[in-house]
Amino acid sequence: MLFISNPISGLATGPQWLPHPWGTIGQFLPVGAAGTALRSVAYFDGRGASQAWIVLLCWAFGGFVLLSLGKWRKTAH
Repeated sequence: MLFISNPISGLATGPQWLPHPWGTIGQFLPVGAAGTALRSVAYFDGRGASQAWIVLLCWAFGGFVLLSLGKWRKTAH
């Protein structure tokens, strides 16, 4: 995740400076969403960070589901 997400996140310059599909894709990965949320909170009082927070919550929820599934699978066998 880190080797793919970090270059296309647009953290150093912004996602709009990356080629067309890569900047958008990078914003749906955890590193890009976290960078956008941090930038929005630090410079713009949180304006424009709602999509980034939703993406981060979806990733956290997906991780929780996978952890729960692994624990359930381990106890079921």
